Amino acid sequence: MNERIKYIFDAASNAKVSMTDLALLTGISRETLYRWKADKPAKDKLRINLAYAIATRMVKACGLDELPLKNKLKKEPRVAVLRKIISEIAAK
Repeated sequence: MNERIKYIFDAASNAKVSMTDLALLTGISRETLYRWKADKPAKDKLRINLAYAIATRMVKACGLDELPLKNKLKKEPRVAVLRKIISEIAAK
């Protein structure tokens, strides 16, 4: 498996971000993410780099104890909170 793709899924797992939430955060379909996870060819470097950038922010947020989320939230507010955390991490 591509090192960046492995990093993306490890980061999401550690942050307890579901595949659906990861898809919503990155704008990459769940089907594509599952193909990557199954180690199918991933030729779109732009999307891999985008997901990798978000994953690095998730790792930082875990280190700052902002992720995983402490409260159970429904999908829409949960994704909004995740987006906010990730955008704030980018500014730090």
